[in-house]
Formats: sequence, structure tokens, C-alpha cells
Amino acid sequence: MSGIVPELGEVTSTARTELVDPLGRSTVGAEREVRSPILVATDGSRASGAALRIAAALAARQGRRIEAVVVEETFPITRDGVSIGAETLRQERLPDATQLGRVRRQLCAILEADTWNLHVEFGRVGPTIAELARVHRSPLIVMGLSRHHPARRLLGSETAVRVLRSAKVPVLAVASTARELPHVAVIAVDFSMASVVAAKAARDLLARPATLHLIHVRPTLRTAVADIEGWDEIYDAGVAAKLDKLARDVSGNGVIAYGRIVSGKIAESLLRIAGDVRAGLIACGTDSLNTLERLILGRIPAQLLRGAECSVLVAPCARTLETQEESR
Repeated sequence: MSGIVPELGEVTSTARTELVDPLGRSTVGAEREVRSPILVATDGSRASGAALRIAAALAARQGRRIEAVVVEETFPITRDGVSIGAETLRQERLPDATQLGRVRRQLCAILEADTWNLHVEFGRVGPTIAELARVHRSPLIVMGLSRHHPARRLLGSETAVRVLRSAKVPVLAVASTARELPHVAVIAVDFSMASVVAAKAARDLLARPATLHLIHVRPTLRTAVADIEGWDEIYDAGVAAKLDKLARDVSGNGVIAYGRIVSGKIAESLLRIAGDVRAGLIACGTDSLNTLERLILGRIPAQLLRGAECSVLVAPCARTLETQEESR
């Protein structure tokens, strides 16, 4: 997300100084402001276009508005960001050859209503996007994830990882090929708070009729416990009971959930199953990681972001979720 600084001169003084939601100036608009907005990180790319379409579908279904953000990291001096309302941005004439021009064209083409803003921010991508989500109390961060060009895919997945390290809400990385809300999702379940949040968040964004595949990847035990006679049956029975309960909790209103226990490496198992069931979404939490992996976000979300042919949803760790709830 670079190349924005020279383009700011193209924006009129009206747009540059519009720091208040244009709806806030209208009583009617204020009455519509009921639910917190979905935050969408964009850079004008094809993947960002897919993210905007998915976010727009979610916003329409949930009665939310959209706050879009483009982040400039290369500017050498710290400066305040700019917030531009949809009505003002539609009146701007920015060259399509510039990134800001491409972002403007994409936003105006995909987001039909004027209930959105574009934020131009300066700083590190992860903390900047996470802070904007906190300020707006956004329940979800949406961003694009390229899948065609290997270099772009690597860059896109690493950008998503950087956002995930700072985010206090679930992050949805949308595949560039996505055109509508998915109907099928594969969820990594280890029964941590984060994995349960991931399952419920995935359920809420699926189009109906929807199917959730709740997958528990059985760990490989290297301790004496593995030698206990009948241990496998005891373990599977306990996990199956918990999977059934979670399946009941997330089912209903056009959603059917199935629990399944598999063995193998977590990321590889999830990617294989997602391909088998033609899932449009893979979801996981970060609590399935060990202590060292949590410090660097972890291998599992990163592997899913790099290897998935579909969109990926990641919910933050339990401590982050609890902190978020305490602040509300």
C-alpha cells in the first residue's frame, strides 16, 4: 500500500479537511448509525475489490456501514491521516494511474450507497489498521488476499499476518476470486475461546444455506499417555461429544454443522479438507499455537494464508478477546 503521498495534492481542500462522517451532519443519517462499521483495508488491487464486495454484502445483511482504509508506509515523516466521505470522494477527479485514483474508482464502483468513508493513514500497516478498527469499534477487519501471482500472494499473506499480529478482532482475508459470500466453511477447532469465536464468526458471514465443517486435528502424543490402553477411544469419544455440542450451538437458521476428527498436520489437514468439500472459507483461532508461535502470530494462520485457495478468517487469542470485551 504505497505511492499515496504524491497523490494527496490531487485531493481538494474540502476532501482533505473532511474529518467527520458526512452522515453525522444529518439527523436522518445519525438515526441510521446503529451498528459499528466493518473496516476494509484496500489498495485498489483486484484482491481489494473482492474484499470490498464481500464486505459490502456483509454490511448490507447486518445493517452496517463500511470504513475503508489505505495505509502509506513509506512517508518519512509522521503525519495525521485524512478521512474523506463518500459524497465528497465521488466528486473528486483523480487520475486512474495513481493508487489513490484506483482506490477511489474501485470504492465508487463497488459501494453504491454513500454510507462509507475512506481513510488515508500513515504508519505501519498492522498497528495502523488495528488502531482504526479499535477507534471505530469494528467487529471485523476485511482485506484482500491474492492467489494467482506467487509474489503478490506472498506479499498479501505477509500483510495479512502483520495486521493479525496487532488486531483485536477477527480478520477476514478474502481470496481475489471471491465474488459472493461463501456457503461452505472449514473450521479448525481446538475448543479454545478463539476457535469458538472463529466458528461463530464464520457462521455469521456464510450465505444461506450454509455448511460448517468443524475439524479437530488430533495431536500426535509423544508421552506415556499415548501408551495407555484404550486411550485413542477415550480421547475420540470426549472430543466427539464436545464437537457435537459446538455443532448444535452454531447450527440453525439455515446453517448445518458437522464435527469431524482427523489426524495429521493441522494446516495440511485443513487445506486438504477445504479442497475436498469445496469450501469458500477456512477459519481458525490463534490459541491452537504454542507459546513461541503466539509471539510471532504462529505457523498455522500463516500457512493457511499462504496455501489456501479460498478466503481465510482468523480470530485473535483469548487474552485479546477478553481485553476487547472488558473495554466495551
